[in-house]
Amino acid sequence: MNTNEFINFKKERDLGDMISDTFTFLKFEWKPFFTTIIEIAFIPILFSIASSIYFLITFSDFITGISNLNDIEYYQEVSPNFGMFFISLGAVLVLYLISYIMINSSALYYIKSYSDNQGKIDYDDIKNMATDKFWSFLALYVIIGFIVFAGILFCFLPGIYFAVVLSLSSCILVFFNQGSLESIGNSFNYIKGNWWNTFGILIVTSLIVGVINFVLQFPLIIYQFSQTDPFVLSDTTELMNLYKDPIYLFLTVFSEIIKYLLIPVSLIVATFIFFDINEQQNNNSVTN
Repeated sequence: MNTNEFINFKKERDLGDMISDTFTFLKFEWKPFFTTIIEIAFIPILFSIASSIYFLITFSDFITGISNLNDIEYYQEVSPNFGMFFISLGAVLVLYLISYIMINSSALYYIKSYSDNQGKIDYDDIKNMATDKFWSFLALYVIIGFIVFAGILFCFLPGIYFAVVLSLSSCILVFFNQGSLESIGNSFNYIKGNWWNTFGILIVTSLIVGVINFVLQFPLIIYQFSQTDPFVLSDTTELMNLYKDPIYLFLTVFSEIIKYLLIPVSLIVATFIFFDINEQQNNNSVTN
């Protein structure tokens, strides 16, 4: 690799540098980066997308059945299956969480290998670490979910505060080689004095990723509107049939793939934030 192409993560950056260096990193590393992630997380992603498609079909039947409860003849033929609806919903949530973990862990360990080895990566080490740390990541994200949810439930602002504080906990887990609870505990001290900067960078990143996601999912949005007759919006059965449309399902699969591929983009920025704070606080590199 040309040394001019190497992106040094371990240095201080402002917002502009973080955004530009994220796209520079992707410019030179997009192929090995996404290939590594897909190879490691392919099975969870595949099952997650399949569960989403199955949920759409189940949701369509469920809502159609609910809307026709007063039609005895129709209800006898197609009654809402509450059990299957909640099973498919649970499968979507569980499989998405597993996919999210494998994508995040493989992306972070890719960056760690890339950074530690001056642009070279060790695929076997990345795969082994992403697999070995699965339960740590699972515990981390489950605990974060409860903390943020509780903060939003009791008062919206604490939820935002906790979300920003804990946004770097996965980086702490990987680059400091800590456990889930230790990573969460250290997140509060680590981000102290940098909350507003982190919040601002995450907002800008979310907006950029959101716009990219919207543009790439535009075909699905256009098709959905083109297949929705404004004169039959009150006909639930007609509306729910869209979720069984093969073209709509194909476009949904495409949008799901885009959604998963955009997850690491935000994570790269979070890693730059992590190293920026580390350099400010300690003026040294993270221990390998």
